[in-house]
Amino acid sequence: AHPSKATTGFRHQNISNRMSSIELPPRNRDPERSPGTEPSAGEAVSAYSGWLLPTCAVARGVALPGSFLVFVLYWALVFPYMTGPLHPLSVLTHGANFLVMVADMVITRQPYPLLHGFYFWSYAILYVMWTMIFYFAGLLAPCSCADDDDAPQPGCRERGDDDEADECRFIYSSLNWAYPSGTGTLSAVIVLLVVPMSVSIFHIIILNIRGTQASTTQGSRRPAFMRQESVN
Repeated sequence: AHPSKATTGFRHQNISNRMSSIELPPRNRDPERSPGTEPSAGEAVSAYSGWLLPTCAVARGVALPGSFLVFVLYWALVFPYMTGPLHPLSVLTHGANFLVMVADMVITRQPYPLLHGFYFWSYAILYVMWTMIFYFAGLLAPCSCADDDDAPQPGCRERGDDDEADECRFIYSSLNWAYPSGTGTLSAVIVLLVVPMSVSIFHIIILNIRGTQASTTQGSRRPAFMRQESVN
């Protein structure tokens, strides 16, 4: 006898309920790990690699040449060698961070593609735009006004006898938009010339470091008699 439609429908519903009760493993979960346990380090990296690795690439693309540019421009254009004392904080924020990035570059030997220089170039443009907004919006930062015949430079407001308590409408004196012509020229040179040169320098340096390391590794893997023949 053939099963009735009601019996067939009941069987289909029962099978459907059983299939829906089966817990399928997540995409990046180890099939041998029981549900409810903590994910392993490899699973965590796999889960976050979709956004973590690009974020690290962007951060490194900005930090490596950016720390170098800050180091060069501060000690070449901003630091008052004639009047200003040398503060440890200035050394840490305008030099020590660059040394840390150099150590990271030498140890990790991660490649620095030229296309990653676009991140730093975009950052430089945004920073120049921020200095303009900072000045023309009338924002103030604590500073020490440089005296010129007992008169503070434009964009700087003196606050009593304490020079460290002065207020300035610029972040760095070399990017003072009270002098639009000179500051605009300097900004254009930084964005159009200094930034591409910095990116190219680090691209070439890392290529050489990686090439030297690769040749050394290949030489060490050659048999002993081949290394001896190459020396002779």
